[in-house]
Amino acid sequence: MKLPQLRPLPTTLLTFVLLAAAVFAFWSLLKPAPPKRIVMSTGAAGGAYAALGELYAQELAKEGVVVELRSSGGTVDNLQRLTNGEADVAFVQSAVASDEQRAQLQSLGSLYFEPVWIIHRDEIAPTRLPQLAGMRVGVGVPGSGSRALALRLLALNGLGPDNLTLVERDVQGLVQGVSRDEIDAAVVVLSIDAPVFKQLVGTPGVVLMDMERAAAYQRRLPAITRITLPAGVIDLALGVPAKDTDVIAATTTLATSASLHPAVQYLLWRAARQIHSQPSLLNDKQRFPSIDVHQEFAVPEHVERLYRDGTPFLYRYLPFWLANLIYRLSISGIAGFALFVALTDWLPKLVRYAFNLRILHNYLSSVRVAAEIPKSATPADRARHLERVEALRQKAASLSMPLFLDVSKAELVNRLKLLEDKLRQEQDGTAAGTPAVSPNTAEVPKAPPPTVKS
Repeated sequence: MKLPQLRPLPTTLLTFVLLAAAVFAFWSLLKPAPPKRIVMSTGAAGGAYAALGELYAQELAKEGVVVELRSSGGTVDNLQRLTNGEADVAFVQSAVASDEQRAQLQSLGSLYFEPVWIIHRDEIAPTRLPQLAGMRVGVGVPGSGSRALALRLLALNGLGPDNLTLVERDVQGLVQGVSRDEIDAAVVVLSIDAPVFKQLVGTPGVVLMDMERAAAYQRRLPAITRITLPAGVIDLALGVPAKDTDVIAATTTLATSASLHPAVQYLLWRAARQIHSQPSLLNDKQRFPSIDVHQEFAVPEHVERLYRDGTPFLYRYLPFWLANLIYRLSISGIAGFALFVALTDWLPKLVRYAFNLRILHNYLSSVRVAAEIPKSATPADRARHLERVEALRQKAASLSMPLFLDVSKAELVNRLKLLEDKLRQEQDGTAAGTPAVSPNTAEVPKAPPPTVKS
């Protein structure tokens, strides 16, 4: 039987590889410090998103985070910047994002309702969008969420460039166009608190359409919410609206890239609570920010925990930088302790295995010598075997082994000593003239094989 050839495992290399793997794992678990500067994409200069961006920048500046505000055409531009890595956070209107964008981005919650107002000249009285066929209909400017949603709503009603005259203007231009009889109707996505909306309400000849199919739009577009405005809620003196009016509303979402640091996401969430928690004509106090309204983007688990449990314990009583440092150190400590437990359990086992392989290598050599002894009939053969055993014994004795492996080493040395004594007895007997033991009947002392401990 041919015995396998084993090579001793280099324990120094093994230890180095294990330590390198441990350092890499620990570094991977250690979260980096939050950035000191982020980019926020807002909206057109002078618009609602631009004004909101200033408020968020002020809140984050209190914690040493600089917010670089970048104006844009609106939601469409903001979505592109987030997915392209040109912005870290942005205001995004619902019902506009593509499936690919929904899969890539994250939501920190909805901020407020943005009603979709269908305004028209008072000479016409449409109650459904299909009644606008053949008319001049205003939509927002390219890049805006208002335009994207307007075109989507019109398309749901079979309306488009083939049966409409589309007019692309900003919100103020659309209001002025309707009042000057340049446009028959317009689809405007506008906050009820925006200055332009107040201008809209006070413009003679401009009427808000009562959307009698608002419930149907909510069913067709989950990101749309149906809202009923009580008569006079907008302006009691002017009686706007003149009767209870159904409208549909998108929501403005605080969207971020998936790579934005969780600590910065916490600061943005806290700023949102400061800015958007007050009641309005469309919602009660503490209604926003919220993740209860339909979310188009995934909400991170730690953000859900913020909405469920509120501000984390450390952040309630310590400055942000100190609380974040303690949190990161605690995470690192847990990770380090886990690695320590794993290494102190498995590293000794692997080292023991490597040393035992060295013992087993020499043990197999001794087994080969024992297998050849019965076939050795001459003193020269025995002398040759004796030299091999002596060399193996010296090699085994020179092995530098940890104390907890001495048992395995002792078994090897004991076996080699037994073989050596047997060969010397036979050699001495032959030299004295005593009959030599027949090779076929020679007995080799047997020693139990070493225990390879794991």
